[in-house]
Amino acid sequence: MTDIPTRLPDPVAFAETIGFLLLTAREEADLPRHAVAKKLAVPVDPTTLRTYEYGLRRIPAARFVMLCQALEVSPGRILALALRRLSGGPEPTLRIDFTALLADPDIPGEVREWAEDVHSRRAAVDEVRFTEVRGMAMAAQRDIVDLLSTLWQYTAERSDA
Repeated sequence: MTDIPTRLPDPVAFAETIGFLLLTAREEADLPRHAVAKKLAVPVDPTTLRTYEYGLRRIPAARFVMLCQALEVSPGRILALALRRLSGGPEPTLRIDFTALLADPDIPGEVREWAEDVHSRRAAVDEVRFTEVRGMAMAAQRDIVDLLSTLWQYTAERSDA
């Protein structure tokens, strides 16, 4: 049996973590949002799914279970992973070489602006939390997977929680 933390996680961090885990499960299943939305017993707009995945909106319990069923993942496993991540474990990070990233002329404008801003406040090679990357993706209206793929090319190393 999984240990239950004695302190409940912050609701915003919990929603973000659950959303990130559902996003990861959907991407691993290679399913677009509209396909997942169609698999649910109660129709949901793909935009609503996006707000769940990015932690912008809390997921009602029944809908969470339906989403897990549609993605063929255990709701208990998702909850256990979320609680484990939020019980003091480190957040996953990317160690990005900003000098190399900014030297690439093919980097899209909004990614370049974000990297310049982050680089101006940090070392040439520095850790960036996944939540920072997710926030940048949302602000630039870019797909998180696309952005992570771009940034991955400039990672010195990474850490997994």
